[in-house]
Amino acid sequence: MVERKQRRSQATRRHDLEDFTDVRPAPVAAEQPAATPEQSAEQTTAEFSFTGRRGELVKIALVNSLANLLTLGLYRFWAKTRLRRYFWSNIRIANEPLEYTGSAMELLTGFLVMLAILVPVFAVPQGALFFAKSTPDWITSGLGFFCGFALLALFQYGFYRIWRYRFSRTNWRGIGFRQSGSAWAYMGMTLGWLLVSITTLGLAYPWLRNAQWKYRMNNLYVGQVKAGYTGKATGLFKKWLIVYVLPVVIVGTAAFINSGPLIEFIEGIDQLLAPESTRENIRQVMLEFITELLPFLFVLLAAVLFFFAALVLYRIFELGFVFNHTHLGNATFTATLKPATVLGFYILMILCSLILFCLLVLMAAFAAPTLIEALGETDASLTQQYIRLVPYLAPLLIFTWYFVSSSLISVIIIHFGTVRHICARLRLKNMVALEQSTRSPNQPPQFGEGLADALV
Repeated sequence: MVERKQRRSQATRRHDLEDFTDVRPAPVAAEQPAATPEQSAEQTTAEFSFTGRRGELVKIALVNSLANLLTLGLYRFWAKTRLRRYFWSNIRIANEPLEYTGSAMELLTGFLVMLAILVPVFAVPQGALFFAKSTPDWITSGLGFFCGFALLALFQYGFYRIWRYRFSRTNWRGIGFRQSGSAWAYMGMTLGWLLVSITTLGLAYPWLRNAQWKYRMNNLYVGQVKAGYTGKATGLFKKWLIVYVLPVVIVGTAAFINSGPLIEFIEGIDQLLAPESTRENIRQVMLEFITELLPFLFVLLAAVLFFFAALVLYRIFELGFVFNHTHLGNATFTATLKPATVLGFYILMILCSLILFCLLVLMAAFAAPTLIEALGETDASLTQQYIRLVPYLAPLLIFTWYFVSSSLISVIIIHFGTVRHICARLRLKNMVALEQSTRSPNQPPQFGEGLADALV
């Protein structure tokens, strides 16, 4: 009995020792195949998205329009800030929204500062000419050319300042954007290419635009990650030829076909301007000319409309071209924009603006009798009464139509639709390169877009 217990105890200890010293390898899990470069790129590709709703934007745009009308445009600095915060906060990269940190007071301060500079620069020479007893024509012409050239140059300087300010007030995941470079250098570069473009009658326009984009993108930073641009103007030139050549061919062909009436019209201008010409004679001659030139005028109008439509298509193609040739460090953009979609937004906006203008004219017609009675013009004929109202109603109609169209219709249709379309068709590959970015240490500008805001 005792021996049986001892043998059982020894067997138990031997079994425990085997469990303790058992070093058999655990079963190995099946190895997963290595990710291909294409799969890695897909895993690090960030999608852009726009989460805004048009109804929310309509409320903001309505308030902005009414406030702009009541303040005669002074509210536009606050209107711009509200719109930017709306759009920025609804643009998402990898499901993370952008953040706009600018303020309306910065825009207003910048506007006032640059206005204080512009007014003396342009008012003093013009005032000197106004009070001078006699001024040679060459001085007047030279001063006019100088003012025009100065405005053109300052526009370019101001536009670069706009880019710099907006980027400095943009954050993503706490990472700040930054636009380096010199606004003066950008202005000089643009004026040089503009001179070349004018000399070539517009054929060098793609080189002008490509140089502008290259300077902007090569001086853009997201945190410490530097952007770069590799596009060539030759990639834009073929599309620009369509915009440039077709309207010229259409107008040239129509002018050749209608060369007879055109020559008669040019030769008849001196006759119309002669002192002995009566009003009835001028009216009759003009009616004959317009009747003969009507086909040419229709072709000319069609060419102008085609040019503007083609220009919109070209600018959207250009934007997609820029995205596809821009990189952020090792991260690259991919854009598949559809220019025809954006052109549809412009056509819809024009139709809505025309409808708005007709409604405003109709409202003015209903209000006209009350205004006539208030002005005490009831003694004249009905036609004369309405003619006398034109100086009062025309500025009001144009002012209202402009502000409502620019701050309501264009924002709701063009801005909203274009931003949503771009975000839906834009990707950023190799997202890891951007995620490793850190904050930029550079000091941002202290006030807003002043110069460009004072000019536009």
